[in-house]
Amino acid sequence: MGYPRNEQSTESGVSAITWFLLGLGIGAGTALLCAPTSGGELRARLLRGCRYAVNGISRGTQDLRHRGSNLLRFRRTNKSRAAL
Repeated sequence: MGYPRNEQSTESGVSAITWFLLGLGIGAGTALLCAPTSGGELRARLLRGCRYAVNGISRGTQDLRHRGSNLLRFRRTNKSRAAL
């Protein structure tokens, strides 16, 4: 038995997220336009930030893969012990 779905609250949640992301993008764009740095320096900072984010995502996915393989190995070990 689940809770009844309220379509109106789901739509307003999506709308709120959309408006939040739109405001975030506008704020970031305004901050970049008002930044007291040269264009080349700004591009270099953005590139470093993107590289940092990609490296963080890569490390996170590697960690998840490692944990997943450990979990599978643990399950296989316990299954073979239970069969004995």
